[in-house]
Formats: sequence, structure tokens, C-alpha cells
Amino acid sequence: MVNLLPVIVRELRALSRHSLTYWLRVIGIGAILGVMPLVDLKGAPSELGGRLFSALNATLFLSIWIFVPLLTADTISREKREGTLGLLFLTPLTPIGIVFGKSLIHAVRAITLFLAMLPALALPFLLGGLTWKDCVVSVLLNSSALVLALAAGLLASTLATDSRRALALALVLSCGFAYLFMLVHLRSFYSTLPKFLKLPFSPPTLFTLYLPDNLISKIQLLIGFNTGLGTESYGHYYYGWGRMTPVAGWRFVWLNYPAPFHLAWLRALGWLFFESILGFVAIALLASWRVRQTWRLEPPSLRQARLQRFFCAPRIWKSIFRSKMRGLPARNPIGWLQQYSWSARLVKWGWCLGIVLLECVLVTDRSLSNVWDGQYLLASLLILGVAFTASGSFRQECQTGAMELLLVTPLKVPQILRGRIRGVWGQFLPATVVLALAWLWLLKDASLFAGYDYASDTGHRRVFGIVLPLFFLSSFFLLPGIGLFFSLQRLHFVGAWLLTCVTGLLAPALSCWWMKGSLLSAAGTLFATQFGSALISRILLQRNLTRRSFTLGSA
Repeated sequence: MVNLLPVIVRELRALSRHSLTYWLRVIGIGAILGVMPLVDLKGAPSELGGRLFSALNATLFLSIWIFVPLLTADTISREKREGTLGLLFLTPLTPIGIVFGKSLIHAVRAITLFLAMLPALALPFLLGGLTWKDCVVSVLLNSSALVLALAAGLLASTLATDSRRALALALVLSCGFAYLFMLVHLRSFYSTLPKFLKLPFSPPTLFTLYLPDNLISKIQLLIGFNTGLGTESYGHYYYGWGRMTPVAGWRFVWLNYPAPFHLAWLRALGWLFFESILGFVAIALLASWRVRQTWRLEPPSLRQARLQRFFCAPRIWKSIFRSKMRGLPARNPIGWLQQYSWSARLVKWGWCLGIVLLECVLVTDRSLSNVWDGQYLLASLLILGVAFTASGSFRQECQTGAMELLLVTPLKVPQILRGRIRGVWGQFLPATVVLALAWLWLLKDASLFAGYDYASDTGHRRVFGIVLPLFFLSSFFLLPGIGLFFSLQRLHFVGAWLLTCVTGLLAPALSCWWMKGSLLSAAGTLFATQFGSALISRILLQRNLTRRSFTLGSA
């Protein structure tokens, strides 16, 4: 511990001056405040506190799984890139000490995100309708999520060296850990329940019988139960032949289940938190082993080079591939820089394969509404991927000095911008085409457009069934320009990505939501705001490149 103290003090001082530390707290409290106007205020006054608490707790729970891995995703990989990880080994520090020291630092950094949201979370208690049990369940679940999210970012930081790959891997690992954690929590709840209820039947021992067959409903159930949202499709209880019927969330548990079960559930949550800590320790030991094995950047070994040639070199249609790659630098040299490597092609066709596989899963669902919800989820993931790629597009050229070389070539600034935007489009074009074809297949039913009423809920769903796919397509075409603008600013990569999403996605959506009048005018405001943001970003981006003002901050 004595050896760790100087490193901890040094890291805390460095992170306290980091702009991302402040901006993440601003984003966290902004997310909490943005959810408050969306809460339904109808119903009894005694239920307002519980309803608001469920919405804010769900926002906090999901924010932990998204933002906390981003805090730790580049912790060790950055030390490795900058060559400072070897200097730490010259001290009495050990790999496990380095890993746990950095974990402790970023745990304190993540706790500040929770403390920034704490004043807003206290408001539901002032409204009433909550018990101390709600607070304990929320603290235990969010603490477990915080520990596992830190583990996801820490593991990603040891598996990847490039900052963008580490961030993407951290988000993927975080989603996997979140799904497993919520599934284990739901299983522990229903495995404890029969011990305290006198049921007229023997509940089935196979836990999967209580879960929906389709993916979207399963995710909705898990998120709703673990956050206490308690809408009609989330909380469940045993009924009939062991199936489950929709009821309220945590409030239903306090009102309808016996008090001994409440204490048993809290004890189960305590054990779940302890198991999360054990999982974090196991992942930290794995990360320390990775740090010991790969503490410095080395060229690929002969075996790795052979494996790369075997799996990544073209095998079929070589002549077509070579002619295409030979003509691409002449047609779009800037876009060729975005797609020439095998890893870029892997990302391109990996997105396409992922969309195809998920669409195959969705079409097996019997409910058409779940298929629609699945399309919205896939479109959101794809657009976030477009923003992720665009906001980090020019960063490598600026950091290596290649940007100055591009600007002294015969290519003009508009040609450079058009080439890079076309390169981003080409990287996500196959996945976008697959998703658009799936949407067209769902829209083939003419009854979706026939005789709808704008004032009715059915009319709203039909209009949004048309507006949201169009918003997805407009985002695909306009978001790369916004992301390129923020990629050249003095911002951390995470900040550039978040600002791209806020400017190109969130701001148009809020302008549409605040717009009073018909749905058509709101849709017009949505597309006009997004087009205006893209146009302003394009003008400012071209001006910055012309003036050579593109000095970057940290990666």
C-alpha cells in the first residue's frame, strides 16, 4: 500500500485536471434532469415519488453500464502506447499493484459521477411513496453494476492497445456483463420466492420457462425488473400453471409478498454484490497477468504474422479484389485510407453480419411490435457506430502528422472532406442496406398507411413508423460530417463521440419533442434541425482545415 500511494496521488492529480472528468459529471446530471420531464405525473400523489425514483434509478443504472467502462477503457493501454508502463516496473510496484491502484483511482472517479446525480435522486424521497427498502435495493444493484462495469473497462484496457478499439471492446464487454448480471439477479429472485409463498402447484425448476422467448421482450423484462420501472410488461409473479402475469415493479413486492421474503431478497442482493466483487478480483488478476505478459509494444511474432496472412489475406476472387483496391485510391484516396486495412474491412463486414444475424433472431418473434422495437434498437446501435467512427476519423492523421501532408497535396479541402465522408459511408453501407431492406419488408403492408388519424395513438405509431426510419437514413448521411468536425477539436475521443451524438441525434429529437402542433410539423423540425447542425458543422470543419486549426488534445 505504501508503494501504491505515490502512483495513486499522481493519477488523481492528473485526472482532476482532465476535462473529461468534469464533462462526464455534467452529462450524468444532464441525463437525470432530461428524464424528469418525461415522467408521467398522472395518478395518485403518493405514487409520484416512486414513479420518479424508478425513472431516475433506471437512468443511473444504465448510465453506469455505459459511462463507467469508458472511464477505465484506456487506463493501461494508454500507458503502454506512451511507453510509461515500463517505467512503473522500475519502481517496487508489481503488475497486480498497478492494476488495483488504477482500479481504485477510477472507482473514486466513477463514484463522483454518482455523487453528481445524488441531489436529483433525493427529490423522489421528498415527494413520498418510497421506503428504505427501495433505497437499499437501488444502492446494492448500482454498486454491483459499478464494480462489474469497472471490470469490463479494465479488461478491455489490457486486451486492446488502440484507444478506439479499447473503448469499443469495453462497451461490448459491459453489455455482456450487464446481461449476465441482470439474468443472475432475476434468477436469484425467483429461486428465493417459492420458499416464502404457499403455492397450490409446484413451480418448474427450469428458470428459462419464466423468460420470454423473444430477445426484445427478454431485455425489457430484465431492465424493468433490475431498475424497478414496473410498467406492464416487466414485473411478474407466479400464477396459474407456473407462468407469470404482468404486475408492478418493486412496489408490488413490498405490498404483496411477505416481510420475511423482503429480508431474504435483500440478503440475496448482498451476496450478489459480494459475488460481483469476487468477479472483479478475478478479472483484475487476469488483467495483471496480461500486463505482465504484454507490458510493452512489440512487433508481431512470426507465428502471429503467419496467422494474420492465413486468416486475413484474400482467398477467393483475388483479381476482383485487387482491381477494386487498385482503382479506389484513384477515385477516392482519402476514403481509401479509411478502408485499406484488413481490420477496417473486418469492421465493415462484421457490422453487416451482426445485423443479418440479429434480424434472423427478430423475425422469429411472433409479435410484430417486438420486431419493430428490434429495428429501432439495431438502428440506434448502427448510428452510434457511425458516430463512433466519424468522431475518431481524422485523429490518427493529426497525431502522426499525416494531416499536414494531406493538406499540401493537390487535393483541395472540400475533396478531402468528401472523400472521408464517403469512406465512412462505405464502411457502414452494407449493414445499412440490410437494415433498410428489413424496414421495407415490414412496411410492405399497405394497411399501415391507410386511413390513420393523427390525433389517435394508432395514428402516432403509424406516423413514427415512417418518420423514424427516415430519421435513421438522414442520420446515416449527415452524422459523419458532424463527427468529423468534433474529431478535429481539442477534445478527448469520448467527448467528441458524445458531442457528435448530442448535436446530431439528441438535439434534433428534443426539438421535435418540444415542437407544438401536428406531427408533420414536428417531423419537419426534426429533419431541419439535424440538417442545420450538419451544415454548420461542415462549414466550420472546412474553415478549420483551411486555417490549419486542428490541434488535438488527448486521444
